Amino acid sequence: MSDSQKIKEKPFVSVVICTQNRKEYLENYSLPSVLEQTYPHYEVVVVNDNSKDDTEKFLHNYKDAADRLKIVDNKLVKGISYARQLGVNYAGGEIIAFTDDDCIVDTSWLKDLVSAFEEDKTLMAVGGLTYDGNTSNPNLPSNGIFGFNMSFRKRVFERFSFDPNLFFHQTCYHEETDLVNRLKDHDYKTAQIKKAVVRHFPAPAEYRKIRKIAIHMNWIYMQAKKTPLPMYYYRFFKRSRQMYAIIKELYKKGVLSFWDTLKDMAWANYVLLFELPFKAKTAHWREEREFRNGKK
Repeated sequence: MSDSQKIKEKPFVSVVICTQNRKEYLENYSLPSVLEQTYPHYEVVVVNDNSKDDTEKFLHNYKDAADRLKIVDNKLVKGISYARQLGVNYAGGEIIAFTDDDCIVDTSWLKDLVSAFEEDKTLMAVGGLTYDGNTSNPNLPSNGIFGFNMSFRKRVFERFSFDPNLFFHQTCYHEETDLVNRLKDHDYKTAQIKKAVVRHFPAPAEYRKIRKIAIHMNWIYMQAKKTPLPMYYYRFFKRSRQMYAIIKELYKKGVLSFWDTLKDMAWANYVLLFELPFKAKTAHWREEREFRNGKK
């Protein structure tokens, strides 16, 4: 058997990277490391989320000797969940792996992820170990999988998808947590392996100033999907006080002005009372129908 035939016998993998206005990170971090994998049979799908810098020009002029690069120019900015799902839709692999534009992946990253799937045919999602930059400090997600170091069998997305409603306060957190938790709720097997290493170098972003607000909003939204409305109003207004305290803290630190603080308080009350619980219930109904019937 020739080497090319041996390569084609390996599972074809799609690596999805979503990016927005981070040309220098793509150029110096994610793309070089992802395109230097020891695993032989893969493509790289970059979703350019309506970047306003030189990202589009850079990507379309990028020299990829192995011709692995596939570029998706997305003009609808709807958050990372939407962009990730768009990458899934364009991916041709039977395994889909995700990392971020501000990450460097080990050269054996894909090989180690694929090995886990090959060793256990019941595994549907696999995460790796992610470190903060060049430190020895690992990120340890509660469910074992982080968005910048995760992979799925593509058939998972025949019955599941990333939830684009996880986009409160112009940012997005927990989209991978939401998806992985839904997989577990339906008895899909997931795992974290320590050999598949990614190093995360967080890029500067305006939304990081208000990330704690977004974390609370998105966490409450996830929990509201499965919580009866009376219990929701009882349980989550207790947690909302923590969020209000965070808004006050941001005001005291000068991150938010007085008027921005009032606006954020009013916005948070409106979202918690009306938008969030009803969006959550609608999303849960749609997700359960999608699971039962597959995507239409």
